[in-house]
Amino acid sequence: MYLIVYMTVTNMTKENRTLSSSMFNVVDKDEVVFETSDDALNALVLEEPDKVFLFKDIPPRIPKPIIIPFEVPSKTIYGLKLSGGYGTNQTGYIVLMRDNEYK
Repeated sequence: MYLIVYMTVTNMTKENRTLSSSMFNVVDKDEVVFETSDDALNALVLEEPDKVFLFKDIPPRIPKPIIIPFEVPSKTIYGLKLSGGYGTNQTGYIVLMRDNEYK
């Protein structure tokens, strides 16, 4: 199953920041870590080239929509682990649910 995360990121620093796939992981309740899917990224580049984030510079204070694909087992709830990037120890988590969980 592919878990496709659509989000908008905003660089809150004063300089351009480069996003890389290593800054995003999905974690399940057992703390198993899933990295971005290269196969899904390649397919998304053809359909949404402006939103695929791989090594994309994000200018300061301008929100940018991005797409992040992961290949995961078919479970319901995952957490998106975010890294502040190179040279920082900052991390954060966002709980993810499938669309049908909201209905």
